[in-house]
Amino acid sequence: MRPAAATTSAGPDDPDAGARPPGHRHLPAAPGRPGRRRAPRAAVHPALPGEPGPDHSGVQPEPARPVAVPAGQDGRGGDPPARRAAVAPGAARPADHGHGGRGAGRRRLRRRRTQTGRRPARRLALPVGRAGRHRAARRPGRGWPSTGGGPHQGGARRDQLRPRGRGGQAAVAVRGHRLLPARRQPPVRDQPGRRRLIVSSPGNLPVELTSFVGRDVDLGRITTDLRGGRMLTLTGTPGVGKTRLALRGAAAVAAEFPDGNWFVELAAVGSGDLVAHTVAQVLGIRDNEGLPPLRLLADHLRDRRALIVLDNCEHLTTDCATLIDTLLTEATGLAVLATSREALGAAGERVYEVDPLEIPAASTGPATDWAPALRLFAQRAVAVCPSFTITDANLPTIIRICQKVDGIPLAIELAAARLSVLSVDEVLHRLTDRFRLLTSTGRGLPARHRTLRETVNWSYQLCSPDEQQLWAHCSVFAGGFTADAAAAVSGLPVEQTRELLGRLADKSVLIREPGNMLRMLDTIRHFGRDHLADPVAVSRRHAQWYLELAKQANQGWFGPEQARWISRLHREHANLRAVLAFCLDNPDETRTGLRIAAMLSSHWFYEGLVAEGQQWIQRLLAKDNRPSRQRVALLTILVMTASVRGEAYVGTLADQLMEQAQAVGDGFSQVQALTAACTAATVGEDFDRAVALGKRAIQQAGAPDTAAAAAAGLQVGFPLSMALLRRGDIDEAVALSTRLVDGCRRAGDQTIQLWGLAGLGLAALYRRQADVAAGHACDMLRLRPAQPDLKGIALAVEILALAAADEGNTLRAAELFGGAEQLWSDAHASGLRGATTAPLAVAVRASLRETMGQAYAQAITEGRALTLSEVIDYALRPVWSVPSTWH
Repeated sequence: MRPAAATTSAGPDDPDAGARPPGHRHLPAAPGRPGRRRAPRAAVHPALPGEPGPDHSGVQPEPARPVAVPAGQDGRGGDPPARRAAVAPGAARPADHGHGGRGAGRRRLRRRRTQTGRRPARRLALPVGRAGRHRAARRPGRGWPSTGGGPHQGGARRDQLRPRGRGGQAAVAVRGHRLLPARRQPPVRDQPGRRRLIVSSPGNLPVELTSFVGRDVDLGRITTDLRGGRMLTLTGTPGVGKTRLALRGAAAVAAEFPDGNWFVELAAVGSGDLVAHTVAQVLGIRDNEGLPPLRLLADHLRDRRALIVLDNCEHLTTDCATLIDTLLTEATGLAVLATSREALGAAGERVYEVDPLEIPAASTGPATDWAPALRLFAQRAVAVCPSFTITDANLPTIIRICQKVDGIPLAIELAAARLSVLSVDEVLHRLTDRFRLLTSTGRGLPARHRTLRETVNWSYQLCSPDEQQLWAHCSVFAGGFTADAAAAVSGLPVEQTRELLGRLADKSVLIREPGNMLRMLDTIRHFGRDHLADPVAVSRRHAQWYLELAKQANQGWFGPEQARWISRLHREHANLRAVLAFCLDNPDETRTGLRIAAMLSSHWFYEGLVAEGQQWIQRLLAKDNRPSRQRVALLTILVMTASVRGEAYVGTLADQLMEQAQAVGDGFSQVQALTAACTAATVGEDFDRAVALGKRAIQQAGAPDTAAAAAAGLQVGFPLSMALLRRGDIDEAVALSTRLVDGCRRAGDQTIQLWGLAGLGLAALYRRQADVAAGHACDMLRLRPAQPDLKGIALAVEILALAAADEGNTLRAAELFGGAEQLWSDAHASGLRGATTAPLAVAVRASLRETMGQAYAQAITEGRALTLSEVIDYALRPVWSVPSTWH
């Protein structure tokens, strides 16, 4: 008999609405097999990915013992023996496999007070299927292993063991010890009820690669202003050192912003619409649902004390001011430090003008007493010419050089870099001649602006014609670039390009970065753009290079090189933006933009860039409405994201997509459209239609001839398996999810594999196999730890909560439900939740509330307060070990 489908579901904001809805019944035990337990242990190492689980075969059950510590000690305060608790001799102390390191350890979960005097914990029936018998709590051969060695050898009941400390240690009872009311350390947070979504080491201030010279007075003013206000803008001429000063000032006050100091480079951002997107990406806020980035930022920063450094705002003053005004209003613990050539006009803005370095008329005495401009010149000169020293003979010439460039640090560094091939007298002579020539042009620029321009021009004139041409061609890159990319844009042979790039780097025109990447300073890049003979032709070659890169990424994404492509596209994101902007501005290149955006579909969808991707997609689709494979691919992204959010219009959009795919008549486009339509039908609870569409997609996919086609054929497995589960076809759903996971693992994929594991975990819950479901959910959490998918984490944590409830572990279940509730809210994925865990969770949570009383609300609150790292850590540290279930 098929289990009845749920008639109601709850969204993430109100998961407990109502009692058990009509049509929800108890799940039966799996036919023909008794419910099995994985034997737990009192102290275990959490199973790592790829490791087999512990073998408990043949272990005999032993009497349960309560958690205890010696009488008279309460495990609080500064009592280390009591805090560690008594562990029977022979019990292993596991190593720390936790997330978050020592800082997170201060916020770790401690044992909670045992709920004595309340209703005893009972198994909670999941709300689907017909009533079935509860499995026995003990089975021969599946008891708890002995801890061994003590006068009272024996195990402890599962519901009496709690993860303790970062190692997941559990204590067992010995004679003469009383029960310990377990206590939980609340996580550190600025205000109750708010989670920290970002839990990596706070901030991303770049490491300084060169010494910082002078500026003591400036630093004192900046730190004072940051402590006394919340918005400070450093202004000044290009090259005067605003960025270095801002970074040093941010580092000086880092301790006052425990939620991080974040450096956001805006020089390569060409549109004001992308300012909020860029800030969100730097802060690590993954947007999987296409919500306005300013809203995501405000929600994330609302209860945090953080400092954001916005660098190079001069071309985006209005948009930066709007962003700052909104964030400072919403987040009272936020401060902003900006650099710009002019004030931004934000509310409450303080402006500090950064002056050039001090230059003396003459200098005598020790080097430590020299003016900052001289010390900077000396240090940079030694870097390129180790034998260089300032002597009484060359000191007047060096002072003249510093005076000629008005003490601008960038100009001083460019001049010092020439000492590798010129003497100080030659540097001064060429600099003076160049200034005379350029000053006579009557440029209408302030003197300092003219000085920097002339200094850069002087460096340009010192380059050979080939170097000058490559300098101009490389200015088309918005971010870092490789030698191969530069060769493609310039049209020169790769080996010649490498040689020329090396020369430009030696002359400080280019900056070498990790991963064989090169980069230009913004001032140098703009100067090069002014010397492009045909900017459109060069930009077109730039676009063609990134079209080829997108093709390679599209083919390599579903395979063993997936992690490399994810990292590569992340590094190339600024260039991809520049190419798409060029395609939008040039009607002849619209089709190129459509092709690039379509082949980046996985990049948009899986890397938390949905809102930005939607923005590019909608602008490109508005430029070209002709049916094409690219249009189908882009509409597919829009349907999938709308389905995840549970948008009411998703059905209409899916119908439009099907019409476009029919007009194109391409098999691959048909598979994409059918997959998206199947997802929309599943979210809309039209399960029969979803199953029909999904099976058509699998049939249409046939034997794929490319990696992208193979991925498209597997992606439909998740929405189709969810529809099958809701119809009661559990065996077919398991077979489909198994096929999905097998295919992804053979190919080396992790992004799509997660959803196959989710299908297996949910099917296990429907079969009342809580331990199997927990194993699959833990496998989901172990995938892609450096780049987690918030939707997938929310789903995995709620599966673990349902499994814990089915095992009778009510406290753990409630805490995990609280964590999942906050994750679903952050992910804005009500459509996905309604199609997966919501039908099971509504009645289970109602039962938990009834069983636990007031403790339920407290556990939910504490679960919601966990950070992302903490909730993953807690979920992966269950009361018993949960090794990988995949063999």
